[in-house]
Amino acid sequence: MIAPQHFALNTPALRTLRPKLRAATKSGIVIHTDEITEWPTLHQIDQDWQNTHGAAHGGTMGRFEIGYLSTHFIACAEHHGRQCAFVTFQKRRNEWCLDVMRQTSEMPDGTMHALVHSAITAAKEQGIERLSFAAISACPDPRSRFFHWSARRAISKAGVTSLRQFKSNFAPK
Repeated sequence: MIAPQHFALNTPALRTLRPKLRAATKSGIVIHTDEITEWPTLHQIDQDWQNTHGAAHGGTMGRFEIGYLSTHFIACAEHHGRQCAFVTFQKRRNEWCLDVMRQTSEMPDGTMHALVHSAITAAKEQGIERLSFAAISACPDPRSRFFHWSARRAISKAGVTSLRQFKSNFAPK
């Protein structure tokens, strides 16, 4: 969880996020969070992602379905005039929850970080109290060697090691 109202980039906990955001800015990424009308383009990005990563079965991967996503907050990234990535967040009264993340192979470094940061900023502007990065395997007792080992194995087998690393850049609680 992140509290958008208290999120500040200048904190030490976000030292790994700042270089990613600088890289995205330097690459010329433009983030759009206005009304989404490019559904066919987003669908193509989703198809490209599935061709590279395998079918999206829902759960931790989310699913692309226009009727479902039309109620989400959506941030899209454009690079050299072409959309290259997007993220969606389910919207509730006081909380948003990360749902779908998709990108093309041409996406510059730091783009997904910039997209999520734009969502945090938008949530802050709209007075949202909590932004959830959704569930990821956790260790029930980090002091226990057994639980620590088994949690790391579960994360590795689920293929979410890089997702956990990505989310940790935002220092969620």
